[in-house]
Parts: sequence; C-alpha cells; structure tokens
Amino acid sequence: MASIHFTREALKALTLRQHQTLLRLAENESYALVDVYASNPFDLPAGYLAVRMDYTEKVGSGSVYGGISKDGDLST
Repeated sequence: MASIHFTREALKALTLRQHQTLLRLAENESYALVDVYASNPFDLPAGYLAVRMDYTEKVGSGSVYGGISKDGDLST
C-alpha cells in the first residue's frame, strides 16, 4: 500500500471523487508513494490536483506525474 502525502492546499481542495481515486492509487501495489499538490506545475485545468507517483522497487525506479480532475479522472 502506498503512502499519500498532501500539501495543506491539496487537502482543502480535495473532492470526494478525487479522494476515491487516491484511495485506489494507494491500494495499487505498483506505487510506494503518492504526493498530491493543489499547485499547478503542469498547467492543468482549474480544479485539478497534481500528483507524483513513485514506483515500488518491484516495478522499477522512477516516477509518474499527472493530474486528477474534480470528477476523479486520472491523467498521466
């Protein structure tokens, strides 16, 4: 199970559907860590949360970056 780290701003902006998507990511055994940001480093549409997902050692090294819409849709 992955650990999820939030910025304070991300916690304030979090919708129920984004929360549900993050729970599914936490249960995915491919990820060790998920960082969640309300800031928009990728020029995401309004309401998106930015995420960085770090792979577990079993999968390999590296990270995946993306965003989660207010409706819970994950884009990478």
